[in-house]
Amino acid sequence: MPAAAPLLLPNAICWWPLVLFLMLPPLPLFALITPPTFTSLYGSELNHLLLDSSSGYVYVGAVNALYHLSPDLQLISWGKTGPTLDSPDCLPPIEPKDCSQARQTDNTNQLLLLEKQEGIQAQSLIVCGTVLQGICEKRSLANVSQVLYHTANPVDTQYVAANDPRVSTVAVLTEHKGTRLMLVGRGFTSKGPGGISPITTRRLEQYRSSPAFSHEELGKLVVGSYSEYNNQFVKVLHHGTHIYFLFSRRDTLKTRDYHTYISRLCDGDPSFYSYVEVPLSCTGGYNLAQAAAMGTYLGKASIFVAMAKGHVSTNTPTERSALCLYSMEELDKALERAQFLCYTQEGKGVKEQEAYIAYEVPTKCLKLPPRSVTKYPCGGEHTPSPIASAVPLQATPANTWATQLSAVAVATEAGNTIALLGDKSGQLYKVQNSGVFLLQ
Repeated sequence: MPAAAPLLLPNAICWWPLVLFLMLPPLPLFALITPPTFTSLYGSELNHLLLDSSSGYVYVGAVNALYHLSPDLQLISWGKTGPTLDSPDCLPPIEPKDCSQARQTDNTNQLLLLEKQEGIQAQSLIVCGTVLQGICEKRSLANVSQVLYHTANPVDTQYVAANDPRVSTVAVLTEHKGTRLMLVGRGFTSKGPGGISPITTRRLEQYRSSPAFSHEELGKLVVGSYSEYNNQFVKVLHHGTHIYFLFSRRDTLKTRDYHTYISRLCDGDPSFYSYVEVPLSCTGGYNLAQAAAMGTYLGKASIFVAMAKGHVSTNTPTERSALCLYSMEELDKALERAQFLCYTQEGKGVKEQEAYIAYEVPTKCLKLPPRSVTKYPCGGEHTPSPIASAVPLQATPANTWATQLSAVAVATEAGNTIALLGDKSGQLYKVQNSGVFLLQ
């Protein structure tokens, strides 16, 4: 099943490491020729950048620190988040007498989100790091050194982010029946508590006896063996009435190689009945997503994915990369076909088995009435899940590079789509669909 494959032209410019460079969207093309603004953050290793579009403030999550910048990138406040006495082998609170391996440990920022309700100004900054089994706290938007919520004695249902800085965590905020929720995709780590699902739902406030950030009695992706699939997350997107997770995992159906998948949930599906995923393929063996961004190409919403070739049968990327584009329209068609076949045709396509129940869940695709998908687009107790497609959504590389890409940003102005891509060596590339436009 083909996806969009435009011809884009590359251009490379230099990137200064350990310095924040920000172009606030939306930008007209002529604005790109003005001198960029630079702010030094004391040599910090930066992890995440967040723009509050309502105020123009910029928040930066770094190793052991948070930074709060004005719209013109002047430092307003900063706060420490580490180092902290910790060990991934021990459960918090950390007591030296109970955890002899505990050491002062750097805290890598894993999640940085604005807590806000629709139509209401943002209320707090949600911050989750790698220490103390990935617990989260809330910080003041006016002064990031001020902690608004922190648990000194967390329970195991409050462990949110991956406790290994090499393993990513992604999250998106949503709301269901007036309750603010956080959907979290967390990669598998070998140390620490087991039993944390790859995708979980978290409440942002205490509910009865369940504390803030707990997944107790909330929906999750049920998986038979976490290490067998080894989900590693790249991006989560909220588009229309659905939430999409982009990740790589081991293919247990055929080859046992690693492939990239994108899954979809209905926004407001607390039970994960609507879960369905489809593999993404990019011609040339580019099988591991490294970064992604939503954008518009030829007037259609698309996801721009930086892919890498993986070492054989591993999830380790090589220095061979490509930019691959997938139309959201084509993606939704692929997801809905898998859902339809698993609901009504026992997963069987015209020539082969096209859909199946993933993650060793003890159920199977059914033969429900043909109108079941129309009647239950977000599933129900009687519909099969989690559904996976065996047929990849395919794309042709828009461009390829002999380097490992690590970041993507996309903007469209006057019909011109521009993608900026960064690589592991600190180089920045620009591609666009109507000639080359140089950044000065």
